Amino acid sequence: MNINPNNKTLISVIICTYNRCQSLRNTLKRFQEQDANGSFNYEVIVVDNNSKDRTKEVIEEFYNQMDGKIRYLFERRQGRSFALNKGIKEAKGKIIAFMDDDILVDKNWLNNLYNAFKKHNCDAVQGRVLLYELPPKWMWSRRFKRFIEVDYGETTKKAPVSTGANVAFRSEIFKKFGMFNTSLGSGALGFNEDIEFFRRIRDAAKILYCPEVLVYHVPSPERLTKKYFRRRFYKQGRSDAHMGKISVTLLRYTLYTIKEILKNMIKAIISYYRRNSEERLYYECDAYKKIGFLLQLYKEHKKRIDFKFRLSEVQKILIVATAGMGDAIMFTPTLRMLCKTLNHAKIYLLAKPSIKELMIDSPLIDEIIDYENMDGYIPGFLIEKLQKEQFDLAIFSYPPHEVKLRRHSLGDKVFSWSFPLEHYIKAKYNLGHKFSSQYFKLKGFPGNANTLLRGHKHTIDRNLDLLRIIGLTVKEEDKKLNVDIPAKYQQFAEEFVTRHGLSSNGLIIGIHPGCSSSTKLKYRRWPEERFAELADKLIESFNAKVIIFGGPDELEAGRNISHLMRNKPLDLVGKLTLKNTAVIIKKCSLFISMDSGLIHLATALQVPTIAIFTFTDPVVTGPYNNSHIVIKPKLPCSPCYSSGEGFKEYSCLKHSLRTSNLDCANAVTVNDVFQYVEKRILWVTEK
Repeated sequence: MNINPNNKTLISVIICTYNRCQSLRNTLKRFQEQDANGSFNYEVIVVDNNSKDRTKEVIEEFYNQMDGKIRYLFERRQGRSFALNKGIKEAKGKIIAFMDDDILVDKNWLNNLYNAFKKHNCDAVQGRVLLYELPPKWMWSRRFKRFIEVDYGETTKKAPVSTGANVAFRSEIFKKFGMFNTSLGSGALGFNEDIEFFRRIRDAAKILYCPEVLVYHVPSPERLTKKYFRRRFYKQGRSDAHMGKISVTLLRYTLYTIKEILKNMIKAIISYYRRNSEERLYYECDAYKKIGFLLQLYKEHKKRIDFKFRLSEVQKILIVATAGMGDAIMFTPTLRMLCKTLNHAKIYLLAKPSIKELMIDSPLIDEIIDYENMDGYIPGFLIEKLQKEQFDLAIFSYPPHEVKLRRHSLGDKVFSWSFPLEHYIKAKYNLGHKFSSQYFKLKGFPGNANTLLRGHKHTIDRNLDLLRIIGLTVKEEDKKLNVDIPAKYQQFAEEFVTRHGLSSNGLIIGIHPGCSSSTKLKYRRWPEERFAELADKLIESFNAKVIIFGGPDELEAGRNISHLMRNKPLDLVGKLTLKNTAVIIKKCSLFISMDSGLIHLATALQVPTIAIFTFTDPVVTGPYNNSHIVIKPKLPCSPCYSSGEGFKEYSCLKHSLRTSNLDCANAVTVNDVFQYVEKRILWVTEK
């Protein structure tokens, strides 16, 4: 969004306060000196976070002095994040700025803020924060001064981090990424609500540090004491533990942390005898931080251990199925068993549009919530909708939903930040998977139970393991795939067969040459010229009718195969809805495809299939039962995409995965597939 100089931009300044009316009065006095120069308008929103002092009277005092540009809001729920979110909801400005109630703004602060957005066309501005008065000598060190100042120099640059003392965002940022995490911040765990939000948006937003956007910090006397900093570091550790995950066992991390705490205490004692009070305090504070982290970590761990609930108490269930169509189909056995056991509960499905189209007629689902993903992040309005529903149970299907992972070095690569979706859904209970692979470390979710992915298991079994956690017994007959197709679509299939002269007694073979169109997964496709050669052999050897299936993103593949063939196939790529595709696949005698969603759709419809795998693992994602054939390359490096313990990073020993010329894709020949087709056709004919 560019700032239009012809229309006055409104800037909303949000100040959250709690029992500091005198400090707030000094902050508001400085706003009377601000001059918009006719370029923009502004409003000041003061959010009273349940203060017991004269805060409201101070606001009334300034109402007339500031020509009605000040508004008073009251937030009863204790916690800075609650107050910030209240202000965001009420703000009317295109730019929303935040500051603390112990800040004195520079006289050109608003002008400089407006000009920074206008000049740099950025999404957020982090301003400079300097101390108004010289602090005690022991605070001159950067180790402590950084907690009460934000000073990255005299030049504009990319902001390394943002702090709520002097920061501003365009209003659409909150619509896109949601608001502040209410489990963090002052009044909750302590800190990190602004850091967590910054990390959530920094990959997709342009955030600049602009030193001319200057304010002065006037901390209260108690914030300039050593006691305050010990307490602050302790709370910081707790917040860090709540935000992050450890990528080693809890016991190993405990031993590591205890060793580090002892090291800090020894260094503090040495500093005491050296009469270096600043260094001694730093080591003490670092020890307090590690103690806070460890204690909070055990508290989070205890929540997972204490995961117990009565099934009869679960009234609202959210199924998170935000991966591909095939993954959603492979979750249907779990969904069916869940409905059978908890038939009193209302079940919601969070899914992409393609999955919604497939599942919308399912009697197993009460409501489908559209999942929108913007550059790896979900929009704020969706987060608000999910939280508003107050789900009793959230179940995260395999493979997991998208997650942003941040790694930080703590000793021997011990710690990693992550902000997964369940962190924002805030269901009472969560069921999900945890990984032990080195590439994708997601060691469980806050306050939920999970199953560790060990050994080679099919996706269907991995999802059913989630129900075993809550005491349900899974039988072999429970593993059947399920796709519901209403009768109205069956009529379309009959008309289609008649219109195209497809005999019900003739041999109809479906081919799907596509698969996921993601940057790297698309290279698992079998070469198009081989699909064309195979289709010609099927037509010439068995007088078969060959139908090419696919979605809109596979139009080019369909055209290329048709062009390469000597015989004319029936090309339906991009021409049918998903439900119409399903009923035509149901008419096929045989379905040949890559590792794709349609192969699982054909399996669910009980159509005999032949699946061609390259670098993905058929043990994990292959058609589920013995009546289907899987053809895979006989190479020692295949599969290289997934292991039994989670995801591996894509790696090809001989080629870059940015080429379609992979050994595993070329290792399967047309004759390899054709000989299995002959056996399958014989089996179908006999059947």
